[in-house]
This record gives sequence, structure tokens and C-alpha cells, in this order.
Amino acid sequence: MRSLPLLSITSPVSNSPHLTNVDIDKHLPFNNNFGYHTTHEFHSNNGIIQCLSHDKAFSALHCNIRSLAANHDNFLHLISELSYKFPLIGLSETKLSIDKELISNINIPGYNFISEPSHSNAGGVAFYINDNLKYIIK
Repeated sequence: MRSLPLLSITSPVSNSPHLTNVDIDKHLPFNNNFGYHTTHEFHSNNGIIQCLSHDKAFSALHCNIRSLAANHDNFLHLISELSYKFPLIGLSETKLSIDKELISNINIPGYNFISEPSHSNAGGVAFYINDNLKYIIK
């Protein structure tokens, strides 16, 4: 069985003067804001608003898509409602399978798409990575 690829973001810490290579988490400008949010909560949460308005903030979105082919349109609708271009979007349960050809266009303008298909009819993971973000698949 092949191991999953690693994603390494190549933006060096030295480009962010408020970060150092020693204990990076200690120097984050805002608290991490993890949680499940409706689109209304996303737009009205002061912590999220403050974080997204910060020039050096890095935001990521994760979605258990439960079949990318079946839910791609709903996913595009969600992204358009959020009105924020996340640098990184992670998807789980894509149900993209190694032995099946993709039947729909899953591309999103402004993003590169990488995935690790599943060996079964379940599972699979994928990333949409902003075109402006430099990355290396390891």
C-alpha cells in the first residue's frame, strides 16, 4: 500500500517578522479559531473577522465532502457564500477511487487540485491549493 503524500508549504518563516523558527506556535498573532460554523456564524464571528482581516493570517478550510462528484456543486455554493478565498482547502471522504475515472470537472478557478484517491469505494482525500501558494508534494 502506498503511503499518503505530505504537503509542505515553502513560504519561509523568515518572511513573517513576528515568527521565529523557535516555538512558532507561541508567536502566532491570533488564537486559533477551530470549529464548526454556519455561513452566518462565519461572517458574524468577531474572532474570524479579525483573523481574516489580518494581512499575514493563514486560513484553511476542511470539509468532509462525502463524495466530491456528488457534492461538488454544493461545495462551490458553500465557498461562494463564505466570500473568502482560503489559501488551502482540505477535503476528506472524496470517494475518488483509483480504479474509476473522474466523470465531472472538479476544478475551481484560482486553485490547484491534488488528491490521493482511495483503493475502495470510500475514503480519499484532496486539497485545493491557492495558485499563489508555493508548495511541494512529498
